[in-house]
Amino acid sequence: MLALYVITFLLLAGALAFVHVPALAWLAGMAAWVAAGAFAGITNVIAATLLAIVCVLPPLVLAVKPLRRALISRRIFAIFRKILPQMSSTERDAIEVDTVWWDAELFSGRPRWDTLLAHGAAVAIADLNQTGADAVAEAIRGKGGKANRHRDGRDGRRRRQSGY
Repeated sequence: MLALYVITFLLLAGALAFVHVPALAWLAGMAAWVAAGAFAGITNVIAATLLAIVCVLPPLVLAVKPLRRALISRRIFAIFRKILPQMSSTERDAIEVDTVWWDAELFSGRPRWDTLLAHGAAVAIADLNQTGADAVAEAIRGKGGKANRHRDGRDGRRRRQSGY
């Protein structure tokens, strides 16, 4: 009888995970199943405790946000802070200006163009890019326009000769 109860328990857990039941509902279902087995006399105290430790305790830690933050997230973030490089000033500026949402939306795989275009960010970015391109072009014109010319007026680029 105990083997059938455990197999049914595992099938129930797999079914709940397969249909993507929210974590709190999964936790409630597993806790109710363990309690029902203990109250019905199907499982003894040791089996009920083992099932609770293996199948109820992990979802409890993952489902309850304060527990998850205290026991898991804080430790994982501490490890990642040691591993990852420091944030550059450019990245910090982008986050402070709040422009990273544009990149996140754009590279999400299915950007919502109506959202992007509604904020006018495309126009602002296009203006910024054009301003940068104009500055580069002006610098090239100012520095190299006359310096790259030969005394006879040729501009230093090779001309394609006939016969190739």
